[in-house]
Amino acid sequence: LEKTLVNSNENCVYSANLKATDVIWSGFKTTDKIKVTGKFNKISSNKIQNKNEFSNLSELIEDLDFSIDLSSSSSGDEIRDLNLKNYFFNLLASNFVLNGKFENIENDSVYVVLDFFGKQKRVKLGYAFQNKMIQIKGSIDLVESLGALKAFESISNKCYDLHKGPDGISKTWKEVEVLIKAPIIKSCN
Repeated sequence: LEKTLVNSNENCVYSANLKATDVIWSGFKTTDKIKVTGKFNKISSNKIQNKNEFSNLSELIEDLDFSIDLSSSSSGDEIRDLNLKNYFFNLLASNFVLNGKFENIENDSVYVVLDFFGKQKRVKLGYAFQNKMIQIKGSIDLVESLGALKAFESISNKCYDLHKGPDGISKTWKEVEVLIKAPIIKSCN
């Protein structure tokens, strides 16, 4: 009982560390569904830049805008990164800048609105906070959820031979996994 009273009276501030935030994507190729993973190295948020002290996590996350520089994607393979830049990411956002916003948190989910050339797409991702880390993750269908058929077909055609498995069949999967890991600084007085 005493511990509960102490915790309910503590005055804490939550801040995000954008420089240490990872925005990781994973795509899949071949009928064996081999995972290819990369990370966006340039992300920003006007909300966090203007005010990075929030009284709770909901206040920090909800209505949090973000911009991702899609050309900053790095997968550990320069040729793959160039192919993704020229045959995929350039067809998702003008000047390679994907803007979005987190909406409301509902239990273990958060809604995200992404802007693709002025068309807004809303997706639901998993949300968790533990060990001073927010994790937002989920699987997004490029065609069904985002309407990115042109980008999907472009990368699929460009990598036709690269996406062939031992069975000789070329397959590019429409699902992309997204994982955002954001360290949170909690200061209490």
